[in-house]
Amino acid sequence: MMNCNIPGDQYEINVFTGLQSPQLPDSGESHGTTSGVMENIGYQTITLDEPVHINAGDTFSIVVKLSGEKGFHIPCEHANITHGEPVGYSGFAYDGQFPTLNNENNILATFGRGQSFFRTEDNIWSDVYDCYDYDNSYLTGNICLKALTVNEGAVHFSNYDSAIAPGTEIALSCADGKDIYYSVNDGEYSVYSQPIAYTGGEMSVSAYIDGCPEQVYHQLYSEKTASLSSLLVSNNNYSYYADLSTDIIDVTLPVNSDYVTLCPITQGQLTYGDEVYSSYDKIEMPVDLKPESFTFIVSEEGLTSRELTVNVNHEFTTSLSCGTWLSECGTGRDDFCGERRFRTFLARRHQGGYRTSRRQGFGIGQQQDHISLGW
Repeated sequence: MMNCNIPGDQYEINVFTGLQSPQLPDSGESHGTTSGVMENIGYQTITLDEPVHINAGDTFSIVVKLSGEKGFHIPCEHANITHGEPVGYSGFAYDGQFPTLNNENNILATFGRGQSFFRTEDNIWSDVYDCYDYDNSYLTGNICLKALTVNEGAVHFSNYDSAIAPGTEIALSCADGKDIYYSVNDGEYSVYSQPIAYTGGEMSVSAYIDGCPEQVYHQLYSEKTASLSSLLVSNNNYSYYADLSTDIIDVTLPVNSDYVTLCPITQGQLTYGDEVYSSYDKIEMPVDLKPESFTFIVSEEGLTSRELTVNVNHEFTTSLSCGTWLSECGTGRDDFCGERRFRTFLARRHQGGYRTSRRQGFGIGQQQDHISLGW
């Protein structure tokens, strides 16, 4: 697995085992080259053309040659050097306590000599750790390159997502190249020869490699429904990403907010009434002090649609229905004392800079549809 900084970079990956010198990544036995092009920026997993068998305790290296247009080709961990102080905090965190940028201590916790090396056309290897300068303002950590290994005799599933779309094909493989036996929904085992089609509902797949019937691998699948990848909630005071673990999202706004903006990321679309929204559309919903609920339909081609409800409340706001009174008398009676104390409560809170949705005409015997208090 490695990170791509420059789209279109060409790579050549080689694995070396039995290194004669840990300071020379290519001083061992070469196990062939895997070549290709990285089309997109970001982390990507590349499967070697031929598997390399490594025993426990072996010293090995992954050597990658990158070439392409001029630019910063080698991706590394990085941070401003602040000597233990956090670099900054995200504006997406309402409480201002969500660190987003790495710091020196985080990198140095796993960064050391003899881990990452680089070289240019002079063929001289340099240890990245030797570039560390305590007095510098910028820290470069380990190179973003990682080897992913699997146990021999393991069966690999092409899809490890627990929820998948009907029609998805599940391929099985193993690094050993041996026959694989599989079973669907605890049925009889048979030799694997082609991908398994998921048809919907719950489906379990069990598999083992020929000669290892005691080492069975399982994967359980269920039907995927339309969903959001993320939902950014914001207004003029703050912004944050909503918790999408349930279909009901609770949003709490500052008491002086009169709107909320939602920005979804989805492979499908979001519908509210007659309005249809796509990824990165800004959905501005006007709100007042009383609680509001907005129900959206999330849809995606080939998947079952689902409802998403956004409940909007304001900080320190309590809703009182008609006939409910506040009393500081301790009697619980709807009498003059309760009315007087309640008026005093409203006045005191209002003078302190807080608001109520209704301040006029309040008294015993008068009908109020809805009262919201802020404190």
